[in-house]
Amino acid sequence: MLNHPSPIFTKTMVKFVVLVLSIFLSTAGYAHVSIYSLDSLPQKHAVTAAQLCQNKKFDDARAEVDLAIHTELESNDPYTWYIRGYIYKELYKLEGKAEQSANLRETAVMSLLKSHELSPTSDQNNDAALSYLASTYFRDALLAATDFHEVADSTCFELFEAYRNIQSIVGSIEKVNAGYVELLHTRCRSLLSMHANDRCNEVLFLEVKRSYEEILSLQKNDCIAMYNLAITFYNTAVFSNDALPDAACYDAPEREQFLENALNLLKEMESNCDDKPSAYRALANVLRASNRAEEATVYDEKLKGSGAAKDK
Repeated sequence: MLNHPSPIFTKTMVKFVVLVLSIFLSTAGYAHVSIYSLDSLPQKHAVTAAQLCQNKKFDDARAEVDLAIHTELESNDPYTWYIRGYIYKELYKLEGKAEQSANLRETAVMSLLKSHELSPTSDQNNDAALSYLASTYFRDALLAATDFHEVADSTCFELFEAYRNIQSIVGSIEKVNAGYVELLHTRCRSLLSMHANDRCNEVLFLEVKRSYEEILSLQKNDCIAMYNLAITFYNTAVFSNDALPDAACYDAPEREQFLENALNLLKEMESNCDDKPSAYRALANVLRASNRAEEATVYDEKLKGSGAAKDK
């Protein structure tokens, strides 16, 4: 059953009505009126392709609609390109994760965008198909972001850019921005996991720092970004020394600055975020690492007062 049947049914109904009228007129003595045939339809191939879709014959439908786009009249009809986009979308869904599925998706998007270009007024069916395809790009971008390495990192942003391009037509800038923040958070989780096992890896450290700072530039009070960036500064300052006992990864002034950065972020989190206990606990730990034990006890008391279990 088609997800977006309206345009298909509309053309079929036109065909049926014209056929009935033709038969009626001919039997009523109007012999000079030609009996209706599919060849007389402006969207001959597209309508045939739509009918084949109804019967789940998507390969045959693809062959028929690909003829349509090479026909002068049909190639300028937004309906032709919508049907083509719909067919390739369904073929993409059937292929799953097969290698050729990416090409099917690209063709579907290109065809639906062409339909939109030829008829810029909003079309529910066309927009719904584009929205679905956009969601698959976003899904794949998140999957790529969970596995950080040079190739996957490039891929996740390329996939997100495809998502952004479609959403700019059928969605909203707010949704795109929220999606980008989610992508950065997903990517940062992979980076944090790697950095936890390699505290002296400056490339990883700087990439975590840059990514969380980018999130905070987009969402000033993103409490997860504040907390994770603060803990990254803290862990790098404290535990990087244990990795190489004879030669610390960072010198003393750098470590002090990391702790100061962590402190500033956690105080901001204390002021703006609901998760006060996590901020109190982390603040106490950072202050102790900075040799400010008396100030740390203030946050120990706040933590006790919050009812959360103490966990130094």
